[in-house]
Amino acid sequence: MHRFRIPTVLALTLAAPLTAQDPAGEQQHDLKMSVREGASIWVRQISTSKQDIDMGIQQVESKNVVDVAAELTVTNVADDGMVTIDVTLQRVRGSLGMPNMGEFPFDSIDNDKKPADAGDDGGDDFGGFGMPDFDAIGRAAASIAGTKFVARLDKDGEVKSTEGLKEAVEAMQKRAGAMGGQMLASTFGESALTNLLEAAFGERPKKPMAVGGTWSPKKDDDDNGPATDITMKLARVSDKAFEVTGNGTVKKPEMKDSEAGDDDDPTAAMAREMRKNMEIKNGKITFKCVTSREDGFLIEASQNMSMDVTMESPMGAIEMTQTMSIVTKRTTKGAAMARAGKAAGDAKATGDK
Repeated sequence: MHRFRIPTVLALTLAAPLTAQDPAGEQQHDLKMSVREGASIWVRQISTSKQDIDMGIQQVESKNVVDVAAELTVTNVADDGMVTIDVTLQRVRGSLGMPNMGEFPFDSIDNDKKPADAGDDGGDDFGGFGMPDFDAIGRAAASIAGTKFVARLDKDGEVKSTEGLKEAVEAMQKRAGAMGGQMLASTFGESALTNLLEAAFGERPKKPMAVGGTWSPKKDDDDNGPATDITMKLARVSDKAFEVTGNGTVKKPEMKDSEAGDDDDPTAAMAREMRKNMEIKNGKITFKCVTSREDGFLIEASQNMSMDVTMESPMGAIEMTQTMSIVTKRTTKGAAMARAGKAAGDAKATGDK
């Protein structure tokens, strides 16, 4: 069950055509999660965020990509449908795009090539102007690769608990430094990795439903980014797979009581004030997911979002158009770990087709 969140920054044989669906849309389909103990899958999720920013006297663009490959193995399926999985984050790569500074790529495969004394503290690396070291932040993000943890999901595919994930994320964010850790918190924090696990089992209704039926998915209340309001629809069903689509809106989040304090942290206080004055227009979100009924795992899913944002900052009024896409698909070890192929951020990378 996807938790729809907006961060602030393979056609296998299973993907058979969805024929033999119920044409009248009257048959009730029970699509609860059904996986077998010992089953294993490699999943790749690519999140791409783009911003076109107008600050009045200057127009800039930025693009961030986070590309994660994970291996999931089902170790237990309880009588009540609770599923326990072992998870290994096998590879983390992508790039951080900073206006007027260029792109800073990172890849966990290359992390061991960095010198031992490389400043992986997210500290100043740009001439004493208080800017974070974006190379170090990228290395910190990549450093979480190799992490192993345990997760438990209910019969609907919602993560109920994890063991070992929180500690790994906190260590990564600490390594990125104070500002770098905040940058990674929304785009690559515990919530984002939990979403990856849930995505691996596909979006599904919680009760038997006919084709054409609709429902609202769980929202992520822990994220400080824009709020989403999306309606899911069971679009097609066959013996081999089922397809879910979604359409909705993106709007300004409500400020939480817990955000009222912590003014001792000037960076957090400034971020809260900017969120408070933020306005969102033309916010749209679409979703599509195809899940196998043969092994219970995701085949492929895509989520796309766009919105126009205006806000006040210490530098004055800012207008920004933001788009984001999240593509999740099953892959193979060879494709996920290969050095050759297209750059991170391309959902059609070599071997994933």
